[in-house]
Amino acid sequence: MLLGRSDEAISEGKRAVELEPLNLNNGANLSGWYFYGRQYDRALAEAKQVFDLDPNFIVGRWALSQAYIVKGMSAEAINHDYLLPRIKVEPFLDPLRDDVRFKEMLKRLNLPE
Repeated sequence: MLLGRSDEAISEGKRAVELEPLNLNNGANLSGWYFYGRQYDRALAEAKQVFDLDPNFIVGRWALSQAYIVKGMSAEAINHDYLLPRIKVEPFLDPLRDDVRFKEMLKRLNLPE
C-alpha cells in the first residue's frame, strides 16, 4: 500500500482474512487498505465486521471511525472514536483548555469540563 500498489495490498489483505477470518488485526488491516485505496464503502463494511467481532478492539474502532469520517458520518465517528474521551486529560490540548471554544466543544460533545 505504501508503494501505491493498492490493488495488491487489498488482494493480500483479503487473502489474510480468508485464511484467518477471526483475526481482528487482519480485518482491521484490510479495512485500512480499502481506506487508503479510496474504497470507502468497502473500508466501512470491513471495519464494521471487525467491530462486530469485538467492539473493544481499539484498532478496529479506529478503522471504523476513520471510515465514518471520510463518508461524512460525523455523529457515528464521534460515537466509535476511542480517543475522543481523552480530550479531557490529553496533555497536548492543555494550551487550549482556557479557550471558550474548547469549553463549548466539550459541552457539545457532552464531556465534562
